[in-house]
Amino acid sequence: WHRLAMPGSEGPAGQRIVRLVRRTMWCSLALMVVMALGSDRAARIGLLVYTVVLLMGTALFGDAGLALRRLARCWALFGPLVFEYKVLTWWARYASLSDDQRMMAYRRLHEKYAPLVFQLLAEQGGVFVKIGQLLSLLPEGVLPDIFTNELKKLQNAVPPRSAQEVRRLISDSLGRPVEEVFSEFDDVPIGSASIGQVHRARIAGDDREVVVKVQYPEVTKTIELDFTTCEWVVWLLDKTRVEEVRQTKHYYIKELDFEMEAQTLDRIYNNLRYTFPAVRVPQPISRLCSQNVLVMTFISGRSLLDSIMQMADTIAKARGQTVDQLISEFTQCASAEGDQDQPTLDESPRSRLASWRSRLTSLVPSFPDHAKVRLLMRLLSVSNSACNLGVALYNGSAGKLGATPLKPCRTLPAFSPTELSRAIWRVHGHQLLVDGIFSTDPHPGNIVVGRTADELGLIDFGQVCELRLEARIAFARLLVALAEGDDEQIAAGHAELGYRSQNMSVELLALTAKMKYGDAAVLRAKSFRQYRELSAKDPVLNHVGEEGLGRAERMINVLRGTSLVLGVPYEHGPTTVWLDMARSLIEEHGNAFRSGMQELPDKDDGFVDCILLNMPGSKDPSQKQHEFEEFLDAMSDADMEVHCGRLV
Repeated sequence: WHRLAMPGSEGPAGQRIVRLVRRTMWCSLALMVVMALGSDRAARIGLLVYTVVLLMGTALFGDAGLALRRLARCWALFGPLVFEYKVLTWWARYASLSDDQRMMAYRRLHEKYAPLVFQLLAEQGGVFVKIGQLLSLLPEGVLPDIFTNELKKLQNAVPPRSAQEVRRLISDSLGRPVEEVFSEFDDVPIGSASIGQVHRARIAGDDREVVVKVQYPEVTKTIELDFTTCEWVVWLLDKTRVEEVRQTKHYYIKELDFEMEAQTLDRIYNNLRYTFPAVRVPQPISRLCSQNVLVMTFISGRSLLDSIMQMADTIAKARGQTVDQLISEFTQCASAEGDQDQPTLDESPRSRLASWRSRLTSLVPSFPDHAKVRLLMRLLSVSNSACNLGVALYNGSAGKLGATPLKPCRTLPAFSPTELSRAIWRVHGHQLLVDGIFSTDPHPGNIVVGRTADELGLIDFGQVCELRLEARIAFARLLVALAEGDDEQIAAGHAELGYRSQNMSVELLALTAKMKYGDAAVLRAKSFRQYRELSAKDPVLNHVGEEGLGRAERMINVLRGTSLVLGVPYEHGPTTVWLDMARSLIEEHGNAFRSGMQELPDKDDGFVDCILLNMPGSKDPSQKQHEFEEFLDAMSDADMEVHCGRLV
C-alpha cells in the first residue's frame, strides 16, 4: 500500500486502510498459530512460509527494513568501486604502466563511477546528500574533476516535500493544526536541504513574520547506519580519516535536535549583539519549537548565493559566455600557479562586441583583485542603469502604443565584495577565538546580505561547535606562527594541537598547518603533490587532536570558498583578519595556559616526547619522564605493541 503512493494516502482515509491491513495480517497470523498448535501439518508449513514472507516483506518494503535496504544499495556500488580502484593501483605498479596509460585507465574508471555515485547519493538523500555537497566544495585537485562536476549537481538535487505532508508534520509536532498556530503559512518552501525544508509564515496573534524549519521524519531512522556505511567506505580508502567521519557524525546528529539549535541561536545572538550590532541573527520562538520543528524570526535580505549567481549571470552575458563556462574559467584561474599562464576554455562563438569587451578586460592585469571586482561592479551597475533608462523610455512611448513592454534589468547587489568578505571572516573569527562557539557551515547559502557589507545576516546554526579556552589559545599561537612564517614554530604549534605523524617531520607538519589554517594562496596543486610525497615518507597517525579543531578547519575551508566566489580568494584569511584577535587572546589568557611544546621532538625521540606531553600528572618534565619509565616497565612487549598506536 505504501509503495503504491496513492494520492491522499497520507490522510485519514489512507490511515484507515493501513489499520485494516494490519489487523487482517495479525488476525491471519493468530489463526495460523492456533491451527499449527492443533497438530495440523499443512498449517505448520503455512505458518513457516507466512513468517518467512512476512520477514522478507518487512525487509524489502517496511520501515524496519529501510536502513538495511540503504546499506545494501551502498555496498552494491561502493564494493565494486573500491575493488576496481585498488586493483588498478596494484596493476599500475606491477605492470609498470606509463603515466599516460595510468591516467587514461583512471579516467575510464572516473567516467564509469562518477555518474553512479551521484545517482546513489541523490536517491539515498539525508547524510549522503550532505556528504556529497561537502565533497563538491573541496579545492581543485583533491577529487578528480569528473567526480567534482557530478557532485556539484547535488547542490540543487533535493526536491521539496508536498505542502500536505509538511503541514501534517508540523501539526503532529506542535499538537495543533497549522491554521491555529499561524495566520499565514506559505506552502511553497523558501529552501530545501538534506534533512528538511523551510517555509515562511506569520504567527497568529502577534503577526510576526517567521520562518518554520521542518525536519524529515526518516532522517533519524537511518542516520546511524548511514554513517556506519560511510566509516567502512572511508576505512577502505584512507584509514587515517575514519575519526573525522565519526566527528562529523557527532555534529550531524546534534543538527537534528532543533530544541538545541534554538538554544544555540539565543547564545550566538547574545554573543554578537554588542560587538557586531549590524549582524543579524534569528531569534527562536521557544514556545513553538520542538525536536523536529523550529520557528524563528525572519531575516530580510537576499541569500549571498543568489546574489553571486545573479552577478555571475550578468558577467557571463557581458562576456558572451554561459555561467558554467565563467565559473569553470574563474576557478581554474584562481587555482593556477602565479607564474603560469591562465588556462583558457573552448568558448562558444561570440559577437564582435562581446569579443572587444573581453579584450578590454585583459588590459588591466596589474590591478589587485579587489580593485578589479569593484571596477567591474561599478561598470555593470552603470550598464544596468542605462539599460533600465532605455527600457523606461521605450515602455513609456512605444509600449503605450501597443508594443510589447520590456522587462527592466534586475538590480545588482550594491555591496563591496572585499568589505563583505572581510566582514564574514571577522564575525566568524570572533565566534571561534573570543566566544568559543561557532558555526561550522557558513557557506553562501547560509549568509543573507543587504545593500551594504554592514547589512549581514547569519542563518542556520544547526552545525555548531564549542572549543575549550586552552585549545583556542594553542590555536591562536599557531596563527601567530603562521603569520611570522617560521616553519619550526609552525610545526611545533601544529604538534601542540594534536597533529601526529610517524617521524614528526617539520616540513610535513608545517605544510599541513599552512594548508589547513593559513592563507588560501598555499592551496595549489603543487602543495597537494608535495603533501602526498611527504606523507608517503612520514605516514600521518592523527589529523586532528582537539575535537573542535577539525570543525574549525572545516569552517575555514568554507570561508575560503566564500571569498573565492566573491572574487577575492587571497585577500582574507585566518593569519590576516584574525591575527589581532589571536594576539589579544594570548595576552589575556596565555600565562594561564603555557605552550605544552616549546620545540619539536627529535626524530628518534619523537614518539616518547609526544606521549610525555599528553600524560596527566606532574607538569615537571623530569617527573613525567620518571612516570613514563615506570609505565613502560609495567608493560609486556605484546602490550606495548598493541597500545603504541592508541597512546599516540
